[in-house]
Amino acid sequence: MRSPAETVDEYLDLVEARWSDVAREVAAICTTELGEDVAAIRYGMPCWSRGDDAELAFAVQRRHLSLYVMRTAVMAAHRDALSGLSVGKGCVRFPTPGSIDLELVRSLVVATARDGGDIC
Repeated sequence: MRSPAETVDEYLDLVEARWSDVAREVAAICTTELGEDVAAIRYGMPCWSRGDDAELAFAVQRRHLSLYVMRTAVMAAHRDALSGLSVGKGCVRFPTPGSIDLELVRSLVVATARDGGDIC
């Protein structure tokens, strides 16, 4: 579901209460580690971009938090660490707030910041 939010802060204010704290932590990690990238609402969710390319985004959805990592090499390098989670080509779905390993999220974000390779 697309959020009607126009800013990342507004998005975070609208997140369901049980996801609020962890969504704010994920957003803080993204903002800290992708400092040169631009954070904005794109595709109805918080998204960090380098130039025109969306590199990383997340969305709190009904049954999970989806973290979209658009760098192919980053997803490949973290494939083993993501075992046990629902993982697609560029998406990691965390089923509950407690299932989110913030150090894993930070590792994905830092790797995204360093990678200049292909977008998936």
